[in-house]
Amino acid sequence: SLLFQKSEDKIKKQERQIAKAVSFLIAYGGGAYKLSETTGISVKRASKIIEKYAEVYPGIFQYMEFVHNFIKENQYAYTIFGRRRHLPDVLSKDSKVIQGALRQGLNFTIQSAASDILLCAIKGITKSFEGMKARIVATVHDSVEIIAPHEEVEKVLALVYAEMVNY
Repeated sequence: SLLFQKSEDKIKKQERQIAKAVSFLIAYGGGAYKLSETTGISVKRASKIIEKYAEVYPGIFQYMEFVHNFIKENQYAYTIFGRRRHLPDVLSKDSKVIQGALRQGLNFTIQSAASDILLCAIKGITKSFEGMKARIVATVHDSVEIIAPHEEVEKVLALVYAEMVNY
């Protein structure tokens, strides 16, 4: 509703899809052409939507600029936990290679931080399951799959929620 300057009940399905697409594309280095390709809108409209997005959410673009400048200066990106990804391609003479390194670095700061948080939460969840039959069997992106006997389900939900939210 902020992006399209409409009340929530007036937002169309396509507008909701565009807003979602632009959020992900911008965070991961996509531009107007990619937004156009993804949503089926014109490049001109996609460009205007991205401009509006920058007005509504300027902090995202400030963060992206900070990360890109840091990478250009230091040839690496880092997560909130200090994990690094070296990006020597930022020194390339080829602008496409440089842009690829900047996209990889920005993506790393976001996705790797989320992964680090999930891993820490899993460690806490595993410890909180001591003495229980519940077990983590898989993770997918930011989700944890757990098998537990019926009588442990409510306790498991509370423990997992506490670890995931409060880590």
